[in-house]
Amino acid sequence: MSNGEQFKVELETDGPSTITIQDGSIAAGGHNGWHSQPGLVAVTLLSGTIEWYDENCVRTVYTAGDSWFEGSQVHAYRVIGASNIHLMAWFVTAQGQALRTDQPAPSCGAALGL
Repeated sequence: MSNGEQFKVELETDGPSTITIQDGSIAAGGHNGWHSQPGLVAVTLLSGTIEWYDENCVRTVYTAGDSWFEGSQVHAYRVIGASNIHLMAWFVTAQGQALRTDQPAPSCGAALGL
């Protein structure tokens, strides 16, 4: 924020929650498989480029510096280009919940090789 600007963020949960920070990297050509999260996830791609797919295999390309939110929707991504990726993810989940739930690939995923 510039010029002393301030902003306020509020998040309400239904009970005790855990905030987890994950620092991850995946090699060029790699992917993370189809999955969902049981809570809210904010992701920032620090380096590299990915193709992110939703449950209908709609493609979104994210590059270094991009941020987005994920959650209960089924999704997957793969690294494109010749470089590894580096990302940071901030999870807000109910206390004791896993950060990820593996999901079967949607029928459109086979054509993508994911």
